[in-house]
Amino acid sequence: MGSSSPNWKQLDDYAFTDSLTREGWCWEFMRRNPEYKKDYSEAKEKPGLIYDPPKLEGESNSEYMQRTIGQELDPTSCAAKVYYALKWGMEPPVQDPNCGDAPKFLLPFPQLTKWDDIGKYFQREESVGPVLQSLQFPTLTFDLTRPLNPQVKQTKKILKELAVDMSGRKQFNVLPEDWRCYLRLLDALNAMAKTKEIITVIEDYKKLDSTKFSGYKAHDAVSDDKKAIKRLMDDPLRILS
Repeated sequence: MGSSSPNWKQLDDYAFTDSLTREGWCWEFMRRNPEYKKDYSEAKEKPGLIYDPPKLEGESNSEYMQRTIGQELDPTSCAAKVYYALKWGMEPPVQDPNCGDAPKFLLPFPQLTKWDDIGKYFQREESVGPVLQSLQFPTLTFDLTRPLNPQVKQTKKILKELAVDMSGRKQFNVLPEDWRCYLRLLDALNAMAKTKEIITVIEDYKKLDSTKFSGYKAHDAVSDDKKAIKRLMDDPLRILS
């Protein structure tokens, strides 16, 4: 896909998604994220260093390091184009959202570690059969060569989602077969389309609106898909896992 945006009303405009890799799908949702666009603009307009956590006004570098290390805040500083690239899990520099080709993504950390992945992090003298991990006791893998603050924030997201899974509350799945519909719906919402119009145009919802009372089902489907889209927009790197 090029830099131009597809017309959400034209299904053929989304034919390019047939050949998308997971990295490509991740990029399609990420590049539409308002926060990502804001971060890219800031990196372009303010090419100086970014401090995480932020420096106080008038604070020298030595004062900054003394304060943050004393508070165990894991201080980091780097160019904005590097900082925002790492924030979004891609190799620097942060990529223009108008670019159609997906950037090279870094393996997101922390990760939920599966039994089959243990060998990547530990040496075993003999193979052991598969073991299912309990949701109650998740095992996470971190990369200590990368900034810790983003990994800690991601940890909170993962743990909150696991807590929801354990509680049995309704989940809004983000299944690959639904991604094209989500992308189309997202473009429709960005074009300020109303739900009524969306239902009459996008086939996935239109087929739910074929009987007298099924319009309510179509509205519910759009509402649920908006929530699923929010999950993808908040954490597009989940597509890579």
